[in-house]
Amino acid sequence: MSHDGFTVPLIVALLALHAVGPSSVPAADLPADTNRLERLTPQQARTLAAEFPGTRIEIDVRHADRSLLGDALPPATSAANDGARAAVVAGLPLNGLTSIDAETAAALATYARGRLLLNGLTEMNCDTARALAGFKGQGLYLDGLSSLDAESAHALAAYEGRALSELDGAADIVGGHSLSLSGLTRIDVDTARALARFGPRSSLMLEGLTTLDTDTAEALAASRAAQLRLDGLETLPADTARALAAFRGQSLHLTGLKTLDATAALALADYAGCLRLDGLTTLDAGTARALVAARGWTGSLPNVATLDLATARVLLRFDSSTSDGLDLTGLTTLDAETAEALAQYPRGLALKTTTTLDVGDNRGVGRLRCDALSFPTLTMIDAAEAQKLAAFPGRQLALPGLIALDPAAADVLVGLQAWRIAYLPQLATLDAATARVLARFPGPQLSLANLTSLKADTAAALAAFPGESLHIGVKALDADAARALAASRTRHLQLSGLSVIDDETARALARFTGTRLDLRYVAGLSADAARAITTAPAWDGHLPALKTIDDETAAVLAAATKWDGRLLHVSALTVRSARAIAGAKGNTLNLSGLRRLDRDVADALAGFAGTTLAVRGLTALDAPTADALVAIPSWDGRLPCLTAFSAPDSVAVAKALATRKGQLALPNLQKISPQTLTALIAKKDVEIPLIKTLELIPEPDGSATEDFVIPEDFAERQKKRR
Repeated sequence: MSHDGFTVPLIVALLALHAVGPSSVPAADLPADTNRLERLTPQQARTLAAEFPGTRIEIDVRHADRSLLGDALPPATSAANDGARAAVVAGLPLNGLTSIDAETAAALATYARGRLLLNGLTEMNCDTARALAGFKGQGLYLDGLSSLDAESAHALAAYEGRALSELDGAADIVGGHSLSLSGLTRIDVDTARALARFGPRSSLMLEGLTTLDTDTAEALAASRAAQLRLDGLETLPADTARALAAFRGQSLHLTGLKTLDATAALALADYAGCLRLDGLTTLDAGTARALVAARGWTGSLPNVATLDLATARVLLRFDSSTSDGLDLTGLTTLDAETAEALAQYPRGLALKTTTTLDVGDNRGVGRLRCDALSFPTLTMIDAAEAQKLAAFPGRQLALPGLIALDPAAADVLVGLQAWRIAYLPQLATLDAATARVLARFPGPQLSLANLTSLKADTAAALAAFPGESLHIGVKALDADAARALAASRTRHLQLSGLSVIDDETARALARFTGTRLDLRYVAGLSADAARAITTAPAWDGHLPALKTIDDETAAVLAAATKWDGRLLHVSALTVRSARAIAGAKGNTLNLSGLRRLDRDVADALAGFAGTTLAVRGLTALDAPTADALVAIPSWDGRLPCLTAFSAPDSVAVAKALATRKGQLALPNLQKISPQTLTALIAKKDVEIPLIKTLELIPEPDGSATEDFVIPEDFAERQKKRR
């Protein structure tokens, strides 16, 4: 099972599918459906790592940890985010591979566009594990492994991922990196101790473990990871719970537990981070009392179908900083006293239906005392049922699960005082009549992030919305619909699903008269389309998702006074494009999507007159290019994706880099020969990992490999970094 780093299961949907048989194929013929590959040569792996654009996945964020996910989530709307989903660029799935050697693993580890999914691998030796640990993406998924020895675990634990700031947005999720080994059904203490080295600011996923003894739990509790996911555990003895409570990370997930006794719950209560027990199907008063006293329990009980009065009264005291309230979306059976007790809960309450707490003569949401009320699993609502919600006296009402809405129901909802943000992340279709009603919503934001299509009459209806922000996730937009949206009364128009814009649509959108036109996810547009967008008064200056750019479009962007200079996914530039881009008017030019750079392109970029040039995605350099790069005053000197010096001219490259005046950082360097290392550290303030962590390789040019002696002054500098 594959999971996003800090969320519940992800679903991979490839950008394109090509009909190819499962085989080892020439590098030039590698398919977009990479899961169909059963064999890879090292050369094919290198080609794939350098050229594969990435896949799109859908992340279920209903139980995501916001502190770790950050900008990947929709805008915070309290309980309203239950049920929301966000599509993001993910990475390289190779789940058809059942085995790879260390050389192929090392080649794949150079992939720099997200996650690496190798869930078909059934076994792994230490050399392969060590090679994969060099991966700098945000997730390494090895869920096919059913066993792992301590030595291989120790090697994998060295995986450090890459922080978002390294590429200024090129990574797809804000936060740390993930190591998923959810195929393991048991591990010994030594393996657990080895894995505990993984981190920090990371997620360690061991969701296949069904049982855990105390010694192994103690070993895992020493983990440096930010999140520990043990969602496969079916039982939790008190001693094991007590051991796990010593975990110091931000989040401990035990969502596979269906039952938990009071003694184990009391032991877990000592855990100071976010404690997830979403799988519980029963809850008694004793266990509830322990959980309510816990510092980090989230209050999420979506699988509990019934509660007795004593337990309900205990839950009324729940008040945790880790959540907005109680999730009781699983409740189906309650007696009158219990329902009335729950109706007195003062914070956020998530329920399955609007009548969950209606028992006997006690009916209606008007008697609820909660501050916020959410119905995340309610998919349909008619006008009559919506009208009942008008009696809710609380501050905020959310209906994020709705997949359909008619004009009559919409008419009632827009009039509800507590429906403060029209957040409808699951609504896939919308007709003009319903849109006209929604446009009357008096709140600040109307969010329709999941719309699959938008006709011109519907767009025209939505354009009447007068609030601060109109968010539409439609993936395609014709010129007629664009013209209608351009007349929007809103100040901020966000089109988050739009990846390609034709010329006519671009010219239409450019007429938008609000204060901000957000097209940050557009991956392709022509020069004429770019000219229209970049001269639009409301355009916010961002087009970071562009994947290709021709010479004319490059010139158009460079001439735009508002362009922010970010091209985070363009992997190659012609000399003419580079020369044009170098004329950008801003202070920053971030070309961290580039994987390789030749001398001519580097010379062209030298014309950039701003303060900062970033090419942080480079995975290799030749000597002439290195000479050109260090001569550019604005280059920031950071090469986080350069992990090895393996080319025959490596010594010359290192000598060139060492001449740089100013910062030079290769924070993820792994492999280097003694002569190359000697040349590199001639720059006394070069930033590289501790030398003892580097793998010294034979001289790439075939010359004799000599022993490396660390200069005393450099050793002292590295000691200070510890």
